[in-house]
Amino acid sequence: MRKRIVVPIIVLAVIACVSIAIVKGRSAGTEDVRRDPEPGPTSTGIFTNIPDDSILFFMPSSASAQLIQDMAEGRTPTSCTVLYDEMGARPEVTVTDPETICELYARLAHMTVGDKSPISITDAYHSIRFTLQDGTVVGWGFETEALLCMGAENYEAHDNGNLWGLVQELQDQQA
Repeated sequence: MRKRIVVPIIVLAVIACVSIAIVKGRSAGTEDVRRDPEPGPTSTGIFTNIPDDSILFFMPSSASAQLIQDMAEGRTPTSCTVLYDEMGARPEVTVTDPETICELYARLAHMTVGDKSPISITDAYHSIRFTLQDGTVVGWGFETEALLCMGAENYEAHDNGNLWGLVQELQDQQA
């Protein structure tokens, strides 16, 4: 008789322990590191509705998350350096105007990342780098407008915010 009572109690105890472990595991894994930033105050108020597949969320770095948070909290980077390269014919431009930096950020935020690409193109390198107020530098490199470089891998990039158009305008103003 005692064995008949002990076995169901043990089974219930095991089920309870497994259930607790599952619940703890789920709650520990629910924090999404790719949270959408809430729109924050900026000098222009232009960045909202950042797409889920934004390039900002693609970089596996805490620097990108810091850029998103800083911008959401109204801390504009101290500078942004951009290059739209045409085989060395165009200059790199460093921007320190907060409004222009916010515009560059907003356009970058609407750039989306697609599938991995086997394509590699040389002599067409583009880049954008933000220097945050604490000195952290976060940036992205491209082979042409449509190929994001991440280490040895390239990914399709879609310039939905016309980032490269603005970069070319800035380069033309500097020339």
